[in-house]
Amino acid sequence: MTESANHIKDETIPPSSSVTTSGATQSLLDYYSAPKSDPRAFLRAWAKTSKKTLDEEHRKIVLQKFSELDPSFERTEGLAIKAFVSPSIAAAFFPWIGRVIQEVLTIEKGWSYDPSREGLDTFLEIARYLREYLVPSKAKTKNERQLAKKRSDRAAKILLASMLWLSYSRNLRVVDAIQAIKDMLVSRVDDADEGRQADRVALASIAHSKISQQRLREVIQLLSPWYGRIGGLKSQLAAQNTEMEVLQRSLVKTEETARTRAEAIAGLEGESQRLKTEVEQLRGQVNDHQITGRHGRMEVVTRERGLLSGKLKPLLQSAKAAAELMPPRAQVVMERLELAIEAIDQEDQWLQSSD
Repeated sequence: MTESANHIKDETIPPSSSVTTSGATQSLLDYYSAPKSDPRAFLRAWAKTSKKTLDEEHRKIVLQKFSELDPSFERTEGLAIKAFVSPSIAAAFFPWIGRVIQEVLTIEKGWSYDPSREGLDTFLEIARYLREYLVPSKAKTKNERQLAKKRSDRAAKILLASMLWLSYSRNLRVVDAIQAIKDMLVSRVDDADEGRQADRVALASIAHSKISQQRLREVIQLLSPWYGRIGGLKSQLAAQNTEMEVLQRSLVKTEETARTRAEAIAGLEGESQRLKTEVEQLRGQVNDHQITGRHGRMEVVTRERGLLSGKLKPLLQSAKAAAELMPPRAQVVMERLELAIEAIDQEDQWLQSSD
């Protein structure tokens, strides 16, 4: 495998076609193509436009010519640093920054990005790919030292951009990332002398790398205000969690009360339905009794009418006629009255048997 396939490209190749704009650039292609670009000015100008997403055609062109447009990775790293502090800009630019990192590492190191992995695991994987450039072997000649310096600076920019990208998109904690870099740089090998030598090389790289110190200061200045905000947000979150626990307990109690009342309501509804059924049954019985009573009354009326008209009246009329004769027929009157009394007694017995 040739050297060009084994290391990240470092040659500074002039852009094949650069676009120079008067004032701040407003498109992604302009930013990468201009001879000199200020990421802060570009992002301010872009934020004033009506577009809230990056042009896909421009992204494709930049990716195709990336080794020419940003060979040192300085422009992409600048975007990552400036976009990190603005949520609205970060939402548009960090997907692009992540895409660039994936494309570069895939082409130059054969890396395959796995979105299912944790942010810290992904960062450690990227750091392992870049470790040989961050802590290079001892260079013998001046040209070798210059080449190693270029590779180290570019690898540091890629690593910083990766940390900010994963911090934004994959919840990577910056503190964990910095500790991981420290552990990687000062990691020892089996042999004690080689381990001490690796430490010296790593610490020397940090101490003498102007870019690393500058970027480290920028990151610290960039993140320091956010740590205070994070502390405040943690306090707010703790208070909200406490309030949430109180609300949850209240909710459980309310749900238990509601369940008890629902059971009571269900019992009352069942009792109400039972009473409704019983009332309907009683109404049916009353209706039956009313019908039976009407029939009974009609029977009594008919029977009494028959008694009065068919029996008593003729007997009383015959007794009256016998009494009016001269001389009165007392024997006939007595017979008729006895027959009437007998008829009344029979009717009384019938009425008593009908109760």
